[in-house]
This record gives sequence, structure tokens and C-alpha cells, in this order.
Amino acid sequence: MSSESVKKRKKSRLEKTYWGYIFIIPFFVTYIIFSAFPLVTTFYYAFTNKSTFGDVGEDGTEHYDYVGLTNFYENRVVSARATISDDRPGEVRIQGTWYKIYEDVTGAKFIEMPGDVTYELAEFNGTDFVCFSGKIWELEDEHKEGIEAGTLRAVGHQASGVLGNETYKRAFLNTPLLWAMGFVPQMIIALLLAALFTNEKLKVKGRGFFKVAFYMPNIMTAATIGAMFLVFINSGGLIHQLAVAIGYIGENDILREAWFARAMIAFINSWMWFGNSMIVLIAGISAINPSLYEAGTIDGASGRTMFWKITIPLIRPILTFTVVQSLIGGFQMYDIPKVLAADIASSLDRTGTTTIMTTIMAVAFESPSKALGLASAMSVTLFGITTVCSIIIFGLFKDRSEEKWIKNQKKQQKLLQQQESGVAKA
Repeated sequence: MSSESVKKRKKSRLEKTYWGYIFIIPFFVTYIIFSAFPLVTTFYYAFTNKSTFGDVGEDGTEHYDYVGLTNFYENRVVSARATISDDRPGEVRIQGTWYKIYEDVTGAKFIEMPGDVTYELAEFNGTDFVCFSGKIWELEDEHKEGIEAGTLRAVGHQASGVLGNETYKRAFLNTPLLWAMGFVPQMIIALLLAALFTNEKLKVKGRGFFKVAFYMPNIMTAATIGAMFLVFINSGGLIHQLAVAIGYIGENDILREAWFARAMIAFINSWMWFGNSMIVLIAGISAINPSLYEAGTIDGASGRTMFWKITIPLIRPILTFTVVQSLIGGFQMYDIPKVLAADIASSLDRTGTTTIMTTIMAVAFESPSKALGLASAMSVTLFGITTVCSIIIFGLFKDRSEEKWIKNQKKQQKLLQQQESGVAKA
């Protein structure tokens, strides 16, 4: 074989085998840089006390420590000096603020402070210790200075980290609720419109125009849509005026309610995304073989029956994709709640607009500590929640008809083998 033919053979093998991999190299490079590397880095920072903008020492290097699971949960013992006054009976002053004293069934006195902190009170005995609830707590030197006998001390426990953060807990419950409130009507409308536009009997005119019109909100940026609806919601806006007109609120009142805020966010998300879901579903329905509907019509099946027995089962993969995609986007909801809650004059209640992503961004960039480690731990938790929910959805939408058919085939084969063996013995 000549050298020239060998070269041609090698070139042909390269063209057939490797060019496909060469063309997808940019995808893998982009994925590693913008997806895989940030994901690994986030998992690493979740176990450190790194700040967002870094603590750079004299040597020019950034300093942060490994803290283990502290960012996920920590129960710390906290203490503070408390004073009482005859002018305010039943109250105690801690760090310049007066709090009401409560007493439980055991007789222990305690107060509740913001930040999920519960302090129990005990009388300082003039030495180095304070006693309450049958436990002796030794005071640190910085707490002894200036303390006289009879001064009250408040000692308690404070939960911190992802599982101890009250804002994150509220966001963890709020975010799935906001997603469900927006997704359910979005899918109902998208399915109805997809079925309407693909029905050859109705032959709706102007289908192309309606598809473009319904998809248009998805092209606009979320910040623009949030700002637009904020004008309607605030005092003097269209929605505010309608609420005043029907007597829901007074003319000088505002719509500062958590459920109203949730309803507005859900409505905006449904309005933005139902067109996108409709286009995806139309593509799935259009790929179904028309002969199946013709067979159903010949058998006398109604349009509703064919929709539930033919259309829905055959677009199951499309539905799964739509639900999972919406779930991931819903759990990462940030733009609309952030814009609606950013304006101080906004009518929306802040508790109704709190989501997991707004909490993460606030911890990382808006809090005084700029706790990137804690924000990374929250992101890791969100990643775990999204993964588990996606697996559950894949399991619920899984097509088990093929598995049932295989099981039935195996049963029939076993019965035939038993019958054949019985005949052979006879």
C-alpha cells in the first residue's frame, strides 16, 4: 500500500471520527468556565467564612477559614446585660431597648428578641457566675466589668446559618408557593391555547399573529415588566384605583398585603411565560401523527377524549420538560420580586415578595457582613432542593406503559413455557 493511500485513509478516518468532537469543544469549554467551575467554587465557599469582596491581608492574599457546617446550622449561646426599672414593671432593658418579660409554667422568666433569639433572665449573684433553669453559666471577663449584685443577665441560644435564618425559612416556603400560583394557570392557559391552535376542525384564523402576540411578553426583560406593573400598583395607579372604586381599600390607603403581593407576582409570571409554554406545546402536538386522530374520529371518540387519551400521553416528554424548566426558573425567581419590592413607595408587602434568590443576593451583597460563605450555603441548599424536586417530577411523569407491556410479555412467555412443559410431561 502506497504512502499516499495511507494518508487518504487516515484523513478519511479523522473526518469520520473526530470532527464532531472538535466542533463541540467550544461548548465544553464554555460549560466548564461558566457552569462547572462556579458550581464547584460555590460548594467550596459554602464551608468557609469568605466574604463577598474578600479580606485581603498585608501579604496581598485573601484570608478566610474553613468553618465546616456552621454556614448550614449553628446554635450559639449568647448573653447580654439587662437592667430593670421601677418605672417600667414587667419589662427589661437590653442593649438600649425595652422588652416585655414573660414567665413560663416552670416559673422561668424570659424575653423574645428579633432574630430568633430567646433570652432567659437570672439574677447576678455578685460573683463570676449567673444561674438560670438549673444551669450555671460562667461569665466572661468582658461581661463582669461594671456588673453589681442584683443586675440581671440575659443568656440564651441563637440559631444561625441556613436552617437558622428566619428570612431564608420564610423564603423557602414563599418561593414554591409563588411558583405554584403562577405555574398552574400558566399551564392551563398554554394547554388550552395549544389545543385550540392545533385543532384542524376549528381552523382558527390569524394563528400566526396570536402566537407572536402571546409570546411577546417573554421577549421583554423582567425588570421592565416589573417596573411597568409597579406603576399600576402604587398609589394612583390603575390597580390601586380599581381597589378604591370597589371599596376594597380607602382612597388614602395602600395595598400593603402579603397575599396581594404574591398574587401580583404570580400573575406577572403567568402572563410572561404562558406564551413560551404554548409554543413548546404546539410543537409537541404538531409532531403527533394525524392518523391517530383520524382513527379516534372513526371510532367515535370525542375531541375531549382524544385530547386526554391521545394528545396528553404523547406529549408527556414535552410536559415533563416544561414543568422541570419552569420549576428551576421559579425557584430562581429574582427579577420581578426584587423590582416590585425595591421601591420604598411600593404598595407590596415585603414578606410576600421574599424569595430564595432575593435572600441569597441580600446576604451576599446587601448585608453589612457580605457573607459569601453563608450565601453559598444557601445556594447549595437551593441546588439540592431543585435536584430533588426535579427527580420527583421525572418519576411522576415517567411513562410506565412500556414497562407494563414488557411485564405482560414476560408473564405470557412463562405461561406458554408452563403449558408446553405440561403437555410434554403428559
